[in-house]
Amino acid sequence: MAQPIKVLHINTWGTGGAGVACKRISKSLNDAGVDSKVLFLKNEIETKEWKSFAKIENGLMLFLKTQILRGLSFLPTLGKPVIYNNTLYSPFDVMKHPFFKEADVIHVHWVSKFMNWESVISKSGKPIILTMHDMYPFTGFYHYLTGLDWNRYKRVITRRKKKLKSLYHKNVIATAPSKWLTKLANESEVFKNEAVCIPNCIDTSVFKSLKREANSVYRILFVAENINEERKGFKLLLEALEKLSKELDYELLILGKGSFEIPKSKKLGFITDPNELVRIYNQADVFVTPSLEDNLPNTVLESLSCGTPVLGFNIGGIPDMVRHTENGYLVEEKTSEAIVEGLLWLKENRLPTDVVASIIEEKFSNRICSRNYIQLYNTLLS
Repeated sequence: MAQPIKVLHINTWGTGGAGVACKRISKSLNDAGVDSKVLFLKNEIETKEWKSFAKIENGLMLFLKTQILRGLSFLPTLGKPVIYNNTLYSPFDVMKHPFFKEADVIHVHWVSKFMNWESVISKSGKPIILTMHDMYPFTGFYHYLTGLDWNRYKRVITRRKKKLKSLYHKNVIATAPSKWLTKLANESEVFKNEAVCIPNCIDTSVFKSLKREANSVYRILFVAENINEERKGFKLLLEALEKLSKELDYELLILGKGSFEIPKSKKLGFITDPNELVRIYNQADVFVTPSLEDNLPNTVLESLSCGTPVLGFNIGGIPDMVRHTENGYLVEEKTSEAIVEGLLWLKENRLPTDVVASIIEEKFSNRICSRNYIQLYNTLLS
């Protein structure tokens, strides 16, 4: 009997959108018979398949290396507007970890602050799958365009792109979860029509519709790791709700980090437990994701899989998941007035939970995700 393919996924954090997607992809592969493991820089939980690189680092060296990375990332912004960016360099040698040494394929995810791009891609000798969770893998500098003053950073961006272009070669296959990000990557000078689209997955046996009781008020759910991040569009939602306050009896459920004082709201904090998340999604009448720029948010998959319709702007990977007026509402204009219109439509047109969830099983199940990645692994190993 042939030995299963050994795959190592690399991601910086165990939390956040990329960390969650990475874990779910790995699980789908293990369920399909692949020997799939994940190496994080830091993750709260260690299992047989998940390891934290920080656990094998000397505490003082870990601190010093983290400070080096912070300084290198901040350096290009000196005298300019501070934006979120990361260096391509890392002092952490992931290639020394046993998981890396035994792997047949290296599957790279969001690795800023953890993986040294040049050493792993050019020197490891291992075939590599690169799954892009934002724009960084083809820019080398910015992750999203929101808040970026392009002209102030044009020189460093051009230099980083040139470096990446020289690194990627035939042993690297690039993928992206959304059609939007795949298109951007293929239009870039770095990839030039080489990236393929493979959506993230979700376990529909966990995220599912539960028996619901009718809410006395219309419950609107908003989820973001950091609710104050400009790209997530929380301010637009608040403007919309202010306009709605006199004609709709609602309660805003807020899941994520951040401090605020908002009328008619309930702060749920930062929750990662899947069962608790399922309960919250099933409590809501609608999930609103007013992101101005986004790839393929796990939160949208989670909500739809639980049968809760989604309202979001027609941007990024949102239309890959939301079918307008079938399992949610796509808002064309990035305005609070357009959000109000969508909320009122969804309030008056209650969408059946089974219809809302149907597209998830059809396009984003574990079975489909693992099959697509196994085909790529076999292509690299053939």
